[in-house]
Amino acid sequence: MERSLVWVDCQSRKDWLNFWDVDPLEASGAELGQRRCSLRIWQVRFREMLSPDSIRRMQWNLLRMHYQFIMANEARSPYDFFMLVCGPASVTDWASDGRDILAAML
Repeated sequence: MERSLVWVDCQSRKDWLNFWDVDPLEASGAELGQRRCSLRIWQVRFREMLSPDSIRRMQWNLLRMHYQFIMANEARSPYDFFMLVCGPASVTDWASDGRDILAAML
């Protein structure tokens, strides 16, 4: 594995198609030892991004909830796909300091 690359794995409890609170490297069974890459697990909370009504409407639409990772938010949140790809900070900075970055922009 290339150690200079940072892998950010975004996870949400509301997304039925991902594995909440699971380290994908450990779960794969790969024995990497010292070669393990720099993995950051970013636990995304859709309740910070969407209204309760929106979550209720979408919660049983599994693909819609899964695609929320790449859709617009209804409220400012530490996770915002469009700020990740078009914003002023790198993805790795957002993953570790999203709340601070967001506060600095307000």
